[in-house]
Amino acid sequence: MTRESTLRKFDTISEHAGTVDAWAHQDTADLLQALRMLRDTADSALVDVVRDARAQGMQWDAIGRWLGVTKQAAQQRYGGG
Repeated sequence: MTRESTLRKFDTISEHAGTVDAWAHQDTADLLQALRMLRDTADSALVDVVRDARAQGMQWDAIGRWLGVTKQAAQQRYGGG
């Protein structure tokens, strides 16, 4: 993934997140669908950023700290093998 692709994901999240007022008028099913899309997009962007961090030499223990998980959890979730 390129940095531009990752930034487009951030734009998508911003565009779809909208305002609290807009969300307040949605029914539960629409909220679930919107939140799932936001979560999926954020998860995909996070994978991209972790891969970039690794490519730039960031160690798994540092990535884990930033994500609030252990080194092992970061490696397992993001492909550290």
